[in-house]
Amino acid sequence: MPTNASIAIVDDEVKLRQALGRLLRLHDFEVSQFESGDTFLASAETSCFDCLLLDLHLPGAANGFVVLEALGSRRSTPAVIVMTAFDEPGNDH
Repeated sequence: MPTNASIAIVDDEVKLRQALGRLLRLHDFEVSQFESGDTFLASAETSCFDCLLLDLHLPGAANGFVVLEALGSRRSTPAVIVMTAFDEPGNDH
């Protein structure tokens, strides 16, 4: 990934977003943070990200699966790294 690449962090955990943002900025990445899939999708039309760190279990109508589906229908999609706190298959709550 090029220096100054733009990364979006989409996670409802404030502390995690802040920690990841600080770490990535230390390595010269441009970072935008979103607390939900809804807010990310609302801004993604005008923003172009090189990479997306995406939590699957987000509040609101657009969880991580909905965000992935919406990105899949676009011409250009960022690289996506999926994050989840659930380590058991089928555990979706």
